[in-house]
Order: sequence, then C-alpha cells, then structure tokens
Amino acid sequence: MGRTLVMSDIHGMADELFLLLDGIGYRHNADRLIVLGDYIDRGPNSKDILDYFIKLKKVAGKKLVLLRGNHEDICIKAFHDKPAFGQDATSLWLDNGGDATLKSFGKANLSKYITFMEKLPVYVELDKYIFVHGGVNPDISLSQTDPEDLLWTRDYAAHISGKTVVVGHSIKPEVTFISDANTLCVDTGAFTGMYGRGGRLSIVDLTNNEVHWIPTCSHEAPGLVSESLMMWC
Repeated sequence: MGRTLVMSDIHGMADELFLLLDGIGYRHNADRLIVLGDYIDRGPNSKDILDYFIKLKKVAGKKLVLLRGNHEDICIKAFHDKPAFGQDATSLWLDNGGDATLKSFGKANLSKYITFMEKLPVYVELDKYIFVHGGVNPDISLSQTDPEDLLWTRDYAAHISGKTVVVGHSIKPEVTFISDANTLCVDTGAFTGMYGRGGRLSIVDLTNNEVHWIPTCSHEAPGLVSESLMMWC
C-alpha cells in the first residue's frame, strides 16, 4: 500500500532532494507525493529540481501533486514584469534568491518553466487535510481566499473546515505541529545549511505518522534520520 508523503521548500537543494527520496524508498507508482512549492531560489540547482518534477509528473500522474509557492509566484511576476507588493518584482526576486536560479539556468530558455509554474495550483484538499504553501484564512473557504494570502501569509490558524492545515513557507527547526492552530509545518530550512545554520530537508509520511529528514549543513553528519511524528497530542 502506498504512502501519502508531503514536503516543501526544497529551494534548489537538488542533491539533498534525490538523497531523501531515495533514502525513504519513494515509489512514484505507489506513493502519493505532495510538494507545497518553493522548488526554486537560494540553493544552487533550481533547474535540476524543476526538470525532475516535470519528468516525474509524466509518469506519476495524479500521485504527484505539485503546488505553487511564493518563490514561484514572485518569479512569474518578475518574468512578466509585474509589480509585487508595490515593488519591482525583478529586484525583489533577485534579492531573495532568484540570482541563484538564473545562474542554474545559464543560457537555457526560462519561458517553458514559467508556463509550468503558472499551471501549478495554490492549494489542494483531501478528506482530512488542506495542503497550501503559506497558510489559510480561518473563516472562509479556500475557493474564496485570495491566492496571494494562501502563498504569502505566515499566520497559523485552525480552518473552519476542521481539516488539518499542512504548510511550508515559514522555517521551523524541525517538523512542528501547532495544536491550537491545527497546523503542521514542514519547512525545516533546507537552504540554510549552506550558511552553516543546521538546515534540514524533511518529508512527512502522513500514512505512518513519520518524519524523515537529512541535514543540509556540511558540519552535520550526513545520513537519513527517521522519527515519529508527534501530532494531536
């Protein structure tokens, strides 16, 4: 029986992504993998990550759910020369890791990747869960919520649906369940390992209540760590 797996905020850390998926025995034809966005920026290999998921989607189909993150959002705005929060989107993107993305692409054509990112949904709902990059407006349905809020908010709140909200976007030192907001936070700062700050790339197995992660800081011993996921305690 396949697992439901969720991760977020890979941020160009392709080597770590491949090690993590290999380490947990990810099977694209059996496991459902949900990624909450921020594939690009900051880390060195954004293009490799997009290429991987574009190719994987063709064989995994509906078992691979790829959401848009705020970094894809700002990249799209920069590409189309649209403003972001009253600022120049290109400058904002480059100042927040977009320079690393451009470097990873070199002379490759970015336009087809923009089209791919534009097609990514901003949320998905299952029977017990809401998956979204940033967070939710607690008092209204997702379909009525401004997509910008779903991508950019850092507020945690229990949703009126009663479903557990699973988010990335805001870094935690470890996968964290915020009980009073019924929110599971899975962004563990993968890219921060480049700066010696103890980053992790984490993936959550919702089927078996487990967390798997690998360190991204060169000062930490490499290897896969598996732990129980503490929720609803």
